[in-house]
Amino acid sequence: MRNRGLSLATDLKSFFEDEIRLTLSRQGVGISPPTVEYLASVLAKFGDTKNLLKPEDFDENGQASRQGLPTLALLWLEGLANPAPFERLVQMQHLGDVSLFMTGFFAENLERRALDMDYSIAMGARAYETAGKIRESLAAERTLNVYFELASEFRRLVEVFAEVSDRAKLHDAKALLRLYERWLETKRPRLHRMLAEEGIIAAERAFENGPSDPRRKA
Repeated sequence: MRNRGLSLATDLKSFFEDEIRLTLSRQGVGISPPTVEYLASVLAKFGDTKNLLKPEDFDENGQASRQGLPTLALLWLEGLANPAPFERLVQMQHLGDVSLFMTGFFAENLERRALDMDYSIAMGARAYETAGKIRESLAAERTLNVYFELASEFRRLVEVFAEVSDRAKLHDAKALLRLYERWLETKRPRLHRMLAEEGIIAAERAFENGPSDPRRKA
């Protein structure tokens, strides 16, 4: 009999792999299959928000020993301070994963704070690049190093995660209206494309003569 938890995690990862491939195609972003698989594993992992913390952040009873999530800066400093290269790699990987997930899946909270988003993107990309360099120094043979691709494409991958998150919320008219309002506020091309795909606005008229308001009847 299959372990139920393992089965659920596997199914969730497969679901996210399909969603990521579709989103990459919509956005015209090309990345390697191992990186697609890695991204799906990040989303599946953080399906349980406890995984935003590291194992050492829990006590022997499984209770979180920290109040709230550590800051990206603290994760960076903890990673740099670790003298063991492999453990430092794991910590930098965790920092990259957390930054990618939080910046992408909660993009709406950061869209009005461009500095916060740029900071999170810079920290995540730097963490993955550092993890890549550590892995390269430890590897006995040359293998595909997904960390470097994650670092170089980090900003675009944030948009991929953000679209996966936004599409999961498009279940009623209220959600579509909120998406439209976000587009009015930010003029992000991704939001315009999603609205056009939903038939809310015409693709050809994205920025011509200003948008028409779907709340106003013709």
